[in-house]
Amino acid sequence: MKIHKGYKYRLRTNRTIAHQFVRFAGACRFVWNKILAINEGRYLAGVPRLTYADSTRLLTLWKQSEEYGWLTTVHSQVLQQCLKDLDRAYTNLYEGRAQPPTYRKKFLADAFRYPQGFEVNGNHVYVQKIGWGRFWQSRPIDGSIKHITVLPPLNALRTHEHKLVRAQQALAQKVKFSQNWQKQQARIRRIHTKIANCRYDFLHKHSTEISKNHAVVIVEDLQVRNMSRLARGTPEAPGRNVKAKSGLNKAILDQGWGMFRCLLTYKQAWRGGKVIAVPPRYTSQQCPVWGHVDAKNRVQQALFSCQACALAYARVTTRMWWPPAIASLSGRERG
Repeated sequence: MKIHKGYKYRLRTNRTIAHQFVRFAGACRFVWNKILAINEGRYLAGVPRLTYADSTRLLTLWKQSEEYGWLTTVHSQVLQQCLKDLDRAYTNLYEGRAQPPTYRKKFLADAFRYPQGFEVNGNHVYVQKIGWGRFWQSRPIDGSIKHITVLPPLNALRTHEHKLVRAQQALAQKVKFSQNWQKQQARIRRIHTKIANCRYDFLHKHSTEISKNHAVVIVEDLQVRNMSRLARGTPEAPGRNVKAKSGLNKAILDQGWGMFRCLLTYKQAWRGGKVIAVPPRYTSQQCPVWGHVDAKNRVQQALFSCQACALAYARVTTRMWWPPAIASLSGRERG
């Protein structure tokens, strides 16, 4: 069984290398948006979209032109990997796994990937057309390195929300695209980065702890996308309790339920454990002893009384109050 692992390290960059990173990410963003715009035009005209092979041929022509000749300064495989990502996004769309691809914005999740043409020696890494750089090797790398992804940190919501609100209010008072406006944008990005890092650290620690101590983990198969839909409605049929639903959506997304399940799934796979998703329908009304389902079983949010076997259920009442998102079974079972 092959196991794919991802290791994240912090790079030690200087101004020259950071400028190269931004330039490479900008080239990938340009190619992505350009091909996406062409495909949208072809869709409106009733013409099939460009495949990955078509996009690479068009990229070659762009490099030979005078207008887009600057693309030759970026490693060719970096741009090809960007086109592969876009082609995979369309595949996921057609197979019902994702929404349509969207345009990439500057300094938002900028990244580029090297499938080869790199070298790692100790705490030094070499990538073509950029050169050698150092990184903090916080842990050793197991196995062989398949590719390297550079993601500049350009950026738990509730904890830092007041700082974010003040920073955004200050941004609104500045002249758009001025130097002070750009500095304030950088401050907002740093706050977003800190929020994301806090959430990611919390989820990693708890998913690792659960995976180390439990062989089987049962999660509620929650559809986070459906739960966090807007209640705004339309002008003809406006929604109700829009403000309350907006606060609920923010609280749901701030917890990172989907990310937590993803982390838990691959960590259990590493250790030979299992993650079982249980459909959430009627779980609050179903008796854990005999499986009897009745709306009268849940007379209150904090009170469960089975209408068919109240006495039998009284012996296992303490087992009902696991956190709603996670329930786990002890005892490691390793194949």
